[in-house]
Amino acid sequence: MLLCTGLVVQAQRQASRQSQREPGSQVDLLKRRVVQRLASLKTRRCRLGRAAQSPPEPGAETCAVCLDYFCNKQWLRVLPCKHEFHRDCVDPWLMLQQTCPLCKFNVLGNRYSDD
Repeated sequence: MLLCTGLVVQAQRQASRQSQREPGSQVDLLKRRVVQRLASLKTRRCRLGRAAQSPPEPGAETCAVCLDYFCNKQWLRVLPCKHEFHRDCVDPWLMLQQTCPLCKFNVLGNRYSDD
């Protein structure tokens, strides 16, 4: 009887530990999928015709996340909707939102799909 009770208690503890780990592992899996999708998006180096020291021209392109001008040799993230942002600005946004900050296009697809 004591042995059976011990086995039942051990099984309950193991089931409890496993159920506590599952939500975290699902979150980790979703984060890994988002990171993989981010890595598949295009990036490019910004190349401007003006000298690095000269002031930006009126109407020069800016990052809609940080509102700063694009500068030579900065890495830009090119989203499928063709909007461009500083990679370091938009990647954290996409980790949380998964949509373009300007047009709300679903950049990373369905967050729960397996593709």
